[in-house]
Amino acid sequence: MKSNLFSSITMLALLLSNGAALAEGSYDYFEDSDSTHHGEDSCVVERGVNIDSWCKFQYGSSWRAKLNGADAYSWACALSQNNLRNVDIVAACKLQYRNVVGVDYRNFADPYSWFCKIDICR
Repeated sequence: MKSNLFSSITMLALLLSNGAALAEGSYDYFEDSDSTHHGEDSCVVERGVNIDSWCKFQYGSSWRAKLNGADAYSWACALSQNNLRNVDIVAACKLQYRNVVGVDYRNFADPYSWFCKIDICR
C-alpha cells in the first residue's frame, strides 16, 4: 500500500512539474492540456488518458500498458511478452473522467498523443 501511495505521489509530482509524465516501469501517459474548444464546443476540454490504469482495472493488477509499435494504435495491455490484450481508449477515458464525449489523437505517429474530450458543462 505504501508503495502504491509513493508511486501515485511520484506520478503526480512528475505531472505537475512536466505537464506530461512517463512513469518508470509503466506506460502511464498524462497530458493535462487544459485545452478548451471555442464556438459550438465551448464546453469541451481535452485531457490525457491513463492507459496503464485501465489495463489494471480491466484485466487485473498484474497487467500493464505496453507499447508494441510506434503509432497511436500500438498500445496493448500485457501480462507477459506473449499475453497481450487490446486497449479500449474510449473505455479508458470513461474510467478516468465523467461526461466523455469523444477521444482522439493529435498525431498518428505519436502513441502518446491520445486525449479524452470531456464536456465540462454537463
